[in-house]
This record gives sequence, structure tokens and C-alpha cells, in this order.
Amino acid sequence: MFGLRYLTALAGVSLRATTIQNLLS
Repeated sequence: MFGLRYLTALAGVSLRATTIQNLLS
């Protein structure tokens, strides 16, 4: 369960970073 939660958080941060880069470009 901890691993799944970690992957979910990591995916959320990755998605957020991608969104920010798209807005800046």
C-alpha cells in the first residue's frame, strides 16, 4: 500500500511539472 501511495504521489508531481512546463512554453 505504501508503494502504491508513493507511486501515486510521484505521478502527481510529474504530471504537475509537465503542466507547468506546458503553460510556460
